[in-house]
Formats: sequence, structure tokens, C-alpha cells
Amino acid sequence: LSRRLAEVGISKIGELQKRTAEDLINQFGSIGHRLAEFSLGQDARSIKTQTVPKSVSAETTFEQNYSNLTQIKPVLENLCKRVSQRLKTGNVAGNAVVLKLKTSNFTLLTRTTSLLYPTQRANLLYETGTHLLEKELDGNIKYRLIGIGVTRLSSTLDADPPDMLDTHTRLINTEPFLTSEKPTSPD
Repeated sequence: LSRRLAEVGISKIGELQKRTAEDLINQFGSIGHRLAEFSLGQDARSIKTQTVPKSVSAETTFEQNYSNLTQIKPVLENLCKRVSQRLKTGNVAGNAVVLKLKTSNFTLLTRTTSLLYPTQRANLLYETGTHLLEKELDGNIKYRLIGIGVTRLSSTLDADPPDMLDTHTRLINTEPFLTSEKPTSPD
């Protein structure tokens, strides 16, 4: 179609708009009517707004600039809880943790680290985020914003495997697989 348009001297929308719908139909057939509508910004096709997210995150701007870990850690913890809840609501898990910091002079820093397995757990996000944060805090640089998020989203099937050394969790998580009995309903 672009070749046929170029053959008649149409390479820009403005050139297409100068043509009548009748002229475009005569030259291009049934698509000519749609070209006339498109050139005027008219398109009756439905728009699909459902997209797959690439990341899940939360951030906040401090009321005042902070430069030490004891001031920032409680904020980071709350952000991790928000991200964890969003992951669970979206039924996804993240394979990489991203820490976002904005300095008092508006310089944006991002630090990313990969996880061994996808997660939805707030405490793992917090531990990982704290580790990344500690590397950036020297007491001199003041921060005005912090954010935490996850990328490389995946299914929850492989997320947060149980700790095989934690016998209590292992027994709870595997109990249904240890017996072939059907659960009984309380009467």
C-alpha cells in the first residue's frame, strides 16, 4: 500500500488529507475510504488497553531529605509491603529487585540485583533493598525520594520455594501430598 501511495505522490498525512474520499476509493478501492477516515484521525476500531506489566513498584518522596539508614529503613519496609501486595493481587512474582533513589539535587540513581528465584515476599524485597541501599549511603548524600520494585515478572509457580531446612514449613506445605486420604468435611 505504501508503494501505491508513493506512486500517486502521497507520502505524508497532509497529502492524504488533500484528497477526497471518492478520489481515494477510486484509486485504492475499499481501503480508500478507510484511508480518508484515518487521515482525519477517525478510527472506529476498538482500543485494547490490556497490557502485560513489565514491573511492579512503589515509591515515595520524603517530606525532608534523609541521609542515614535509620531514617530510610521504615519507609523502605512500607514500600516493600505495598509492592508485595501488588504482586499478590496481580498473581505475578519478580526475578529482579530495583532500588530507586533521588538525591537532594535531583540526581536519579537506580540499582538492580537479580534474585535466585522469583518472589512476592515483602521481607525478601526489604532485605534485598536494604542491601542495595546500604551501598549508597555514606552520610553525606541526602535523598529526597526512594522507590523499590521488581522486574522480570513471571508466574508464581516457581516463586518463593519453601526453605527445606525449615521442617515446620516443609511439613505444612507437603502434608497434603503425604497422604492419599481425601479431606473430610466437619459435620
